[in-house]
Amino acid sequence: DSTNGLMPAVTTGENAFFLSLAYRMKDLVSFGVTGKYIMREIGGYQGNAFGGDAGVLITPPGTSLRVGLGVFNLGQEVKFISVADQLPMLGRIGIAGRVLDIPQNTVMLSGDFSYGFNSGVWEGAVGAEYWYDQTLAIRAGYRGNTDQNYWTAGAGVDLKVARLDSSYAPVGTLGDT
Repeated sequence: DSTNGLMPAVTTGENAFFLSLAYRMKDLVSFGVTGKYIMREIGGYQGNAFGGDAGVLITPPGTSLRVGLGVFNLGQEVKFISVADQLPMLGRIGIAGRVLDIPQNTVMLSGDFSYGFNSGVWEGAVGAEYWYDQTLAIRAGYRGNTDQNYWTAGAGVDLKVARLDSSYAPVGTLGDT
């Protein structure tokens, strides 16, 4: 505590509810939309907003490639008293493909670019995912923009009746997650 306990604590919180719909046309194109209701609280003041996401996924025939396009956080501003906070609208394009697909071993490589419409910041990312026996996954990635660059990592277990995934990513001044 930088104030040595002289200032009262400020509480914050955020919750969201989502409803998603998707439609797949043959094995070539899939479309999806998500509606969301966002609730935020800062220091006892509350704000809420409606927002949404939309995306398309293209799978070219005869390849293991997938190309995705999406726009995220379209919607209202979250208003606290007289100050409004815009949802961080983002556009993203990405590509992924399997480079190894043999019994018990699968490797997928991916990359994407995103653009923050509110911030004007471009960001890029690359990643790899290895699956052993369609049960155990190990993931690694690298993400960056002009302000920060960092490594990410993850692991997953698919037990067929349930799946557990965990990840690590630094979050700037908030620390590691």
